[in-house]
Amino acid sequence: MRTNTKPVIKSAAKTQLTFLAASLALLMSSSAFADSAVSSSANTSSTQANNQALLERIEELERKLLLLSSNQSAIQSSVAAAPVVAQAPSTSLAESQAGSAVAAQTATNERAQPAVAPGSTGIFGSGASRFNPEIGVILNGRFASYSQDESEPSGYAIGHEGERSKEGFSVDHTELRLSSNIDNNFYGNVTVALAEHEGEIEVELEEAYLETLPDLGLPSGLSLKAGRALWQLGYLNAQHSHTDDFADRPLPYRLMLDGAYNDDGVQASYLLPTSQYVEVGGGAFAGNDFPFSEADTSSPAWLAFVRTGADLSSSTSFTAGASYLSGEANGRESNDDELSFTGDSDLAVVDAKLTFSPSQNLRYQQLTLQGEYFHQVEDGEFASETDATDLNRKTDGWYAQSIYRFHPEYRVGLRYADMNPDGALLGAEADDYSSWSVMGDWSSSEFSRVRLQLNREDIGQETDNQVVLQYIMSLGAHSAHNY
Repeated sequence: MRTNTKPVIKSAAKTQLTFLAASLALLMSSSAFADSAVSSSANTSSTQANNQALLERIEELERKLLLLSSNQSAIQSSVAAAPVVAQAPSTSLAESQAGSAVAAQTATNERAQPAVAPGSTGIFGSGASRFNPEIGVILNGRFASYSQDESEPSGYAIGHEGERSKEGFSVDHTELRLSSNIDNNFYGNVTVALAEHEGEIEVELEEAYLETLPDLGLPSGLSLKAGRALWQLGYLNAQHSHTDDFADRPLPYRLMLDGAYNDDGVQASYLLPTSQYVEVGGGAFAGNDFPFSEADTSSPAWLAFVRTGADLSSSTSFTAGASYLSGEANGRESNDDELSFTGDSDLAVVDAKLTFSPSQNLRYQQLTLQGEYFHQVEDGEFASETDATDLNRKTDGWYAQSIYRFHPEYRVGLRYADMNPDGALLGAEADDYSSWSVMGDWSSSEFSRVRLQLNREDIGQETDNQVVLQYIMSLGAHSAHNY
């Protein structure tokens, strides 16, 4: 429902102005009477004092009258620029579907229409403006306990982000985010992450990109993103880790992508003009991030993807996608810099998610089934300080999970992940690697979450039982999460 505050503000301001004007007229009449009395009698010191007090009071009322008039003009300007306040409806399943890339396109359209208050001088001037950046901080900390001192499987090439987190207390991937419309054509975002690795705090530029807005004049449904970003590879890669349903990423993301792929480059996506949500896109990248190489030895990489989704009924919906990432690694380092790889690296990912809400309101009750399948082919030379071999190596990995929200503040979840590499790596047979995870979390609001998670990782003949207690707190502005 629309709330109109303009009549109330006008009425209050008019009442104050009327009162001050009447007071001013009364005092001026008193002053005139006093002046008349002075002219017909002797000028005594008491009469002069009274006249001076009346004049000071008149000047004070005139100043208040001018100030109140100025304030009324400012109030009327702000009311004229104020957005319509709508009553928030309950979240239905069909509305939640808009949280997918369709919602991202809608959000892009909304960002293209910044509301600048009257009197604002624009981007670089003073005055209230939606061009001012939104600032948000994600506080992410944890306590972890493990039954095994070491948890590094044999026969895998793992980056340092793919390793398990530090045991004990740690600050885990705290983020600082700034985002805003640059103008009516572009939107910008910067995310800086702080993470602890081997006892040292590392600062990483996780994202720094610009994105086109509809006012730029591109064909309807087409958008471009350029810079450094979490690109549309699979389902989880495009979102920040603090929005995940579990305290750690599934095994395929940890072992094949070192957590996530956030290279430098450009991505184009096109939302097809169909009744069902269908999005296609692709990108070209520098090849600076795992599974490729460092900046000084990188070669170009490319990505293609397609995504779709729809409501199956009033209580059930789905999303699905397929993506393919290809590039060349030139001396990619892994396993604490003890192993390097030079050659072609190709990764195909298929993902799907089913959402069911018996009450048709995801906020109160929701069951999700989600999974991704990874197939990686690396053809080239694996080398250590003492050995090297040419190898065409295929690795399959997958995970499946289910999350049940039984109360607006409480959820429980179960996940299984498995890795299946093909063949030995420098004479080391790859361990069978799988994991079970059970979690429960409590969210007192959309800005805070506390999670308890139990993991069982089976690595070859060893079993590592893990306990993780995690908190995630959001300060300031934060973007909407993917559906």
